[in-house]
Amino acid sequence: PELEEEQFSIYPNPSTGEIQLASSLGFEQEAQVNIFSLEGKLLRKDPLPVGAKAHTLDLSNLGAGFYIINLQTAGRTASKKIIIL
Repeated sequence: PELEEEQFSIYPNPSTGEIQLASSLGFEQEAQVNIFSLEGKLLRKDPLPVGAKAHTLDLSNLGAGFYIINLQTAGRTASKKIIIL
C-alpha cells in the first residue's frame, strides 16, 4: 500500500543539498528512506528515527540533478522527485 501524499513531504525542493523529510504521522518503527537516480540505481539508504516527525538529510554529495526519494515504513511506501541544484 502507498502512503497518503499529505503524510510525507520534502522541502526545500529544489534544494542545494540539505533537505527535510517530514511526516504528519511521525516515522513508524523500521522506517527508511532510499535515494535513487532517475535510472533506478540505489544511491543511498538511511534509517529514520522512530517517532520523529522530521529528519534532515545532506544530499550535497550527490551533485546536481533529479533524484527519487523513496520512503518505506510499516509495509507502506511513497516516492517523490527532488531536484538538487
